[in-house]
Amino acid sequence: MNLLSYMSESGIDIGEKFIELSIFIVDAGYWNVVGSISAQILKRHPNDDRIQFLFAVYLRRIGMLEDSIKILENINPENPLFGNFKDYISYYKADTLRVMGRYKDALSIFNGISEKYRNNKDNEIYLKSQNQIGDITFLFGKFLDALNILESGYGENNMNTVQFAEMLRIEGHIYRFNFMLEDAIAKYFNSMELARKLNVLGLQGKLYNNLVEAYCWLDANEAIEYGKNQ
Repeated sequence: MNLLSYMSESGIDIGEKFIELSIFIVDAGYWNVVGSISAQILKRHPNDDRIQFLFAVYLRRIGMLEDSIKILENINPENPLFGNFKDYISYYKADTLRVMGRYKDALSIFNGISEKYRNNKDNEIYLKSQNQIGDITFLFGKFLDALNILESGYGENNMNTVQFAEMLRIEGHIYRFNFMLEDAIAKYFNSMELARKLNVLGLQGKLYNNLVEAYCWLDANEAIEYGKNQ
């Protein structure tokens, strides 16, 4: 990533790889790496929308939501330097709005992205959006609709991915909120197995928390043990 920080501002191909790598690192739980390096690069390229975007993604992860959304709203979504990653600007804007509790605004953006990529279901941004749509639908209390949305986006080609592991985790929430606790725990364990295989530390951390939340209804000692892993 440090080497990529010297990329030419006109280099779309290497810029795409830089964004792709950075998003992968964020999803894997190492957002501090992206935040640190993007902050350094901004000193050399303060007007580069791509670097501002990555710094905004980092700010979203550390909870600085207002600062993140302000940057994202000022980035030109049609900037050709983003190449095939320009829709991630909208995606992370929606993700930040979701965490801010603006669910309807976020859902509208996620639905737009999902519809755009409906004929390309292997695309990661489609899978990410489907997970978000399913999660928000679940938060609205539409449990069966949420399950259908989550499962409709996945086929054999993407069942060994971070996004599939995230889908299993959200399904675990749905079962847990309906007090189908054993089913919920099974989903969390399936998600954990995949998260460990892919070495996604961020997801593993969330799953330990979810296992505590589930086990606190069944076995306090188990809940405490999983809490020690957070």
